[in-house]
Amino acid sequence: MPFDIIFDQHLQNLSKYRALVLADQECLDGEQMNLIREFVAHGRGLVATEQSSLYTTRRLRRPDFGLKDLFKISAPLWQGPRAPEENLEIGPRQNTIGRGRVAYIPSVQPAIEKSPAANMSSKYWKLPLNSKELIEAVRWAAGGSLSLEVTAPDTGALVAELMDQPAHGRRLVHLVNYAGPQGKQVSDVEVSVELPEGNRTRAITLLSPDGNESRTVAGRVEQGRVGFMVPCIETYTMAVLELEQSLA
Repeated sequence: MPFDIIFDQHLQNLSKYRALVLADQECLDGEQMNLIREFVAHGRGLVATEQSSLYTTRRLRRPDFGLKDLFKISAPLWQGPRAPEENLEIGPRQNTIGRGRVAYIPSVQPAIEKSPAANMSSKYWKLPLNSKELIEAVRWAAGGSLSLEVTAPDTGALVAELMDQPAHGRRLVHLVNYAGPQGKQVSDVEVSVELPEGNRTRAITLLSPDGNESRTVAGRVEQGRVGFMVPCIETYTMAVLELEQSLA
């Protein structure tokens, strides 16, 4: 699932995004929360996990979630400054707020528990146990299909990014296999890309530094999207979509 990292200044204009994810974003101030409310009011989606909005930017705990009006739930009771926060023992919640959609997930369940004293290493780079729940929450909040959809074997090692080169009439799909250094390939990767309105694909070329020759693959166009298959990814493959205006 492609994503951008959003910094404070980006909250002023989120118009190009369909959904915003608050990944246990504990500390938010009033202005930031109002910008998030405005984003939802304009018909966009929000996914929040765990303690999002429960603290101020000075890390003072609020009596309740700052975005309780969107989450439609109350925070766990506070046990004091020395006690760790507890996650709510409830299932995921979905709310329609006007034209917007808000999903709240009470906990991200790690595949391997890590103690606070342990160093972060690749040993912990595992999909959470409820990863499908998280993906479906983003999909629901975004209102359905995403600009880039990638279906691959469930290795948890494949990362995808979509980029545009409008001056050159191209869309680029970057596919990185983080298990490549361990000799683990990812095969039969299905990619579906949303086409800019009024455009079609002239050609789709796969490029890779892994010793494979560039190749042109066939695309299947349906409902404003083009789908194609990437046979194998060792470490990195880039799909270059050459675009042209559709005939009237």
